[in-house]
Amino acid sequence: MSSAEAEAALGAVERILDANQIDDLPPQAIQRLVRIAVKLYISKRETGCDFDPVAEGDLTATEVSETASGLLRAVRLEPFELGWWRRLGQL
Repeated sequence: MSSAEAEAALGAVERILDANQIDDLPPQAIQRLVRIAVKLYISKRETGCDFDPVAEGDLTATEVSETASGLLRAVRLEPFELGWWRRLGQL
C-alpha cells in the first residue's frame, strides 16, 4: 500500500466519523481498525522510530482512558500488571 492509498483509506474513515455515521459501522470493523493501528504503531516503534501513538491534544483523557481500559480488558491485563511489564522492558 502506498502512502497515498493509506491517506485515502484514513480519509474515508475520518469522513464516516465526521458525518456521525458510526451506527453504520459494525463493532468488528472498529476492532479491526484499532488492531491494525496498534500493530502499525508497534511495527514502526520496533524500527527505532520513537514517537507517541497520537499527537498531544488529539484525544481527550476520557477517550484515552476508555480505549486503554478496553485494550487491557481484551488481553486480560490489569493496570498494575502493565506497570510491571513496562519495568521489565517488554513495552
